[in-house]
Amino acid sequence: MTAREAGRRVLWVDDDNDLLSLMKRLLRGVVAVDACTSAEQALAAMGEGREYAVIVSDMCMPGMDGRELLRRVKESWPETVRVMFTGLDDQATAVQAMDDGRVFRFLIKGVPAAEIMDAIDAALHEHAVRCDAGAVLEGTPVGAVEPSSTCMPAHNRTPSGAAHAFAGSPRTSAASSG
Repeated sequence: MTAREAGRRVLWVDDDNDLLSLMKRLLRGVVAVDACTSAEQALAAMGEGREYAVIVSDMCMPGMDGRELLRRVKESWPETVRVMFTGLDDQATAVQAMDDGRVFRFLIKGVPAAEIMDAIDAALHEHAVRCDAGAVLEGTPVGAVEPSSTCMPAHNRTPSGAAHAFAGSPRTSAASSG
């Protein structure tokens, strides 16, 4: 079974309602998607006990920004895979977020739909790996194994789509709104 068939839930956070509608249509029939228009709303939804395999967040939003949201998600729900989807064409932000361990993938708005689908599929797979590792650790004597919140070696943590985006991929003017 592929990660797309697993039926996991994704939380998409962006202050652009049109983009949220587009992402829900894109992923319809692939994965269940809930949408929030603010970081505060996303934290409230997660705090209600609904489990999300993946959270995708815009960087620039009124109030709390995506970087802070993903930091808080990492602290409270470390098994939730975090993806940054932003109009900011800022390689330094991508590298910093990934080095901090807050972000599994960094996507620039305007990437092709196939890249979005691939990133969601990879994030769902990563969540399954984390859950499987957690299940194995539950049966392990305490202290025998040190659990790790990062499943990917550092040399594999490259921003998905970022190299393509930074190399001058086409973007619409709406995609640069953040």
